[in-house]
Amino acid sequence: MESMWDKLKPALLMIGVQIVFSACNILYKFAIFDGMSTIVIAAYRLAFAAVTTIPLALFFESVNQVHGSNFRN
Repeated sequence: MESMWDKLKPALLMIGVQIVFSACNILYKFAIFDGMSTIVIAAYRLAFAAVTTIPLALFFESVNQVHGSNFRN
């Protein structure tokens, strides 16, 4: 039988992600109203996404190779 925590995890994770997205949008709005160029803020956003995504991709790829659960044909 699943515990209450296990049932609520997906909903709480969705709420947490929405809170983070809302905070980012508010910060972007403040930066744009303060005079920052939209091109610069888009470049910073893409750079931050790459810096955070690449280590995750490398980590999960190494885990797949160790466990042999490679989904490629």
